[in-house]
Amino acid sequence: MNNELNKHKSSDKIKWVLTLIAFFLVGATLAGILLGYLTPKVRTEEPVKQEQEASVNNGGFDTEFVNTKGVKLFSLTAMTYSQTTNTATKTIYAQVLPSTAENKNVSWSVKWESENTEDVSNYVTVSPNADNQTYADVTCYAPFDGNIIVTVTTEEGGYTADCIVTFVGVPTEITIDTIVANDGTNYTLGLNGSYAFNVAAINPFNQLGDDYKTLEVSLWCTGSVTKGTYSYDYWAETWSWENEETVALNTMLDKFVTVEYSNGVATITTGGKQIDEYYEKYTNIDGGRTRYYSDKVKEITEDCKIGLTVKEPTSGVVKVIYLNLDKTAVASVNVTGNLLF
Repeated sequence: MNNELNKHKSSDKIKWVLTLIAFFLVGATLAGILLGYLTPKVRTEEPVKQEQEASVNNGGFDTEFVNTKGVKLFSLTAMTYSQTTNTATKTIYAQVLPSTAENKNVSWSVKWESENTEDVSNYVTVSPNADNQTYADVTCYAPFDGNIIVTVTTEEGGYTADCIVTFVGVPTEITIDTIVANDGTNYTLGLNGSYAFNVAAINPFNQLGDDYKTLEVSLWCTGSVTKGTYSYDYWAETWSWENEETVALNTMLDKFVTVEYSNGVATITTGGKQIDEYYEKYTNIDGGRTRYYSDKVKEITEDCKIGLTVKEPTSGVVKVIYLNLDKTAVASVNVTGNLLF
C-alpha cells in the first residue's frame, strides 16, 4: 500500500516538472516573437557600386560607359552614317537615379581624356535632344588618336557618368567595283570567261583600323539538279533517260564558277555551260544516229542560285551578290592582226 502511494507521489512530481518546463518554453517563444517586432531591423543592403559597362563597338568609333550611383549611360541605337558629311553618329541616354527623382535635368560636355591643344569639337561633339535633354547624339567627324570623354552631369547632386570615345576604324560597308553588267545585286557573267571584282571594306572616314583589313571571299549556291545518262535518237527524235539522280547544286558548283582572291581583287572564272544545259561529255554511236550524254542535267529547281559573299570577319560587315551565267553575255574580246600605215 505504501509502495503504491509513493509511486503516485513520484508521478505527480514529474508531471509538475514537465508542466513548468512547458510554461517556460512557451514564455520564451512569446518573448522572442515580441522582441522580433519591437527590436529595430538592421539593413544589410550593399551600397550601389560604380559600374562599368562593356564596350559598344559597332561603327567607326568605339564607346565605353563608366557610371556612378546617381546616373547611368546607355547606348540606344546602332551607329548611323552620313555619306554627305562623312560622319558617324550614335545616340546615348542618361538615366537619372533613382527613378523617383523629381529633378532629372542634366548637362553634357566633351573633352580630351589627356592634354591636347586641338579643338575637340573638330573630332567629336555631343548634342542633347531639344525635347528631352537626357538623350544626346555623339557624332564623330574625323579619325583621332587617344580617347575623348563625353560626360553627363545631373543638375541636382552633381553626379556624373562618362562615355569614353575611341576611334577604331571599323568598316561600315563592303564595296564591289567591276565592269560586269549588274543592277547592284545581280551580276551577269558569260561562259568561259574571267572577271575581276575589286572589293574593299570602307567607312565614312576612309581609314580602317589594322584589325579590319582582312577580307574573306567565298562562293556558295542553293537549289538542286536532276541529272543522269541520256541518249538522243536523231532518226526518231526521242530522248531516253537512265540512271537519274537529284543532287545539291553545291556538289557541282566548281563546274560552273570558281573564285580566287588576292590583294583586294576577286577573280571569278566561269565554265563552258549554263546550269540547265550542263553535261559532262557525249559519245556518238550507230554511225552518228544516237548520241549518249553522261551527267546531263535534265531539270533544275527554281531556287537554284549562285552567290558571292565578301566579309570582313572582325566587324562582321558583309556584302552578298548573285551571279547569273548567260551564254549570250560577252565573256572576252580579242584583237588579232597587224596594222601598217
